Amino acid sequence: MKLALIIAIFLLFAVYAQTLVTAEESEYHDIIVIGAGMAGIAAANQLNENGYDVIVLEARDRIGGRILTDNSYEGYHLDVGASWIHGVDNNPIAMLAEKYGVETVPFDNEESYIIYDENGEKIDEQRATSMWEILSKFEEFYKTERSNLAAGEDISLQDAVDKFIQNENLTAEKLNDFYFSLVWTIEGDYAADTSDISLMSFENMGYKMKGHEVIFPQGYGQIIDGLSNGLDIRLEHVVTELDYSGDTIKIKTNKGDFDAKYVINTLPLGVLKNNKVIFSPELPQEKINAISNLDMGLLNKVYFVFPDVFWDREYQWIGHIDSQKGHWAYFANLYTVLEEPVILAFNTASFAHEIEEKSNVDIVNEGLSVLKTIYGDAVTEPLYTKVTKWASDEFSFGSYSSTGVGSSNDDFYELSKQLDNKVFFAGEATEVNYPATVHGAYFSGMREANKIQWLEGNMFSPKTQLDNWVLPTYVICKDGLELLITHGGESAACVTGKTKDTLEKRGWGYENAYSQ
Repeated sequence: MKLALIIAIFLLFAVYAQTLVTAEESEYHDIIVIGAGMAGIAAANQLNENGYDVIVLEARDRIGGRILTDNSYEGYHLDVGASWIHGVDNNPIAMLAEKYGVETVPFDNEESYIIYDENGEKIDEQRATSMWEILSKFEEFYKTERSNLAAGEDISLQDAVDKFIQNENLTAEKLNDFYFSLVWTIEGDYAADTSDISLMSFENMGYKMKGHEVIFPQGYGQIIDGLSNGLDIRLEHVVTELDYSGDTIKIKTNKGDFDAKYVINTLPLGVLKNNKVIFSPELPQEKINAISNLDMGLLNKVYFVFPDVFWDREYQWIGHIDSQKGHWAYFANLYTVLEEPVILAFNTASFAHEIEEKSNVDIVNEGLSVLKTIYGDAVTEPLYTKVTKWASDEFSFGSYSSTGVGSSNDDFYELSKQLDNKVFFAGEATEVNYPATVHGAYFSGMREANKIQWLEGNMFSPKTQLDNWVLPTYVICKDGLELLITHGGESAACVTGKTKDTLEKRGWGYENAYSQ
């Protein structure tokens, strides 16, 4: 009996001791950012600079998220994730590049291309003109189809494609050309098949900014490196649970537990779609619906580094029309900006998913086969190749977001909403104005950092918020006030209705302000 009592006491003590150990091992910080991609790094950098206690939990063994530069081969810097700044005018990424002394070069000449058919023959000017005319006609057609939709109704862009094809009675050649033009102009941009793209909403994604589109000869990773300097980033910390039911948010990871007053969640849309993190309480149904409605697209790359240039060196883009839609449809000729023998293949949407199931060797050989169809025996064995498989990446499950059928920009906004002023959401899929971009991710991180600082009593002026890259839509004003900005952006103020009328007469503009 005594032995049994001793054992029972021992077990109770062991459980109690374990509880104490667990409590002691839970690490507290005022703010925890989940994810060290652009959104997370931007938010953490802003909060850190303003003296907040903030750390970043990153599942990968590196920072950057979907920004990744491969520096492994002989001085080459190959961006296997994001590559472009989509418009340098008043773009924060361009400003960061200037701040950190990072070289950029334009790669945006839409007229600099040559297109070959599946037999490796260059298409002539007449065929090219016909192809673009058919595409232009389709653009007018789908806009009409969109205008005929009832309120709240949506169809896929492919539905419009099918109807257009029926009306046009295209020959096999013209049909192949038409499908190629769709990949070239739409599917490649949205990383999605036309069957998965919302006819009603897809053109409302105004993701590009004004100015040249540029790339980084030394790699996009330089921006992440500069922005993350001085931050406390915990690598290989995979978040599995997030409990925001109490006053303190509790986070479980594979390397221990963390507590926080605020959390900024920057998990990619693909991760949220795959329910990799358990939220307690569950996410609101509106946010669950937004996650379901939005599409996580796929754009994969294959880099080829050759001994020398055997292709059309003067063109930025090399197109390939195939009877299989999207089959190795276009290549970027990086020799035009790097002056190195590098060519970059893009595969998107369903074809990208299809070849992702293959080995890297098979993928490379398939791409080489296409190049040999065009350039014959001039094609040499590559010195180095790099294949991406973003859909298989358990920390992204895809490349970037877009509006799926039945979705709209409202879903980006819904995904951005905070939970109980404790859990905040950032990332490109939460940015209404510029989704699917690095600058959109940056804007979102600055937006959420601003919200937390406001809650903490650090109420920046409207002009300071704008200078901190908070977009006008999200500038916080006190209740009852509205945001006005001079057209040149030199001044901004939150004003009453009477003052608003006066300033508007003086040429000030108005934006809907985010209301706390």
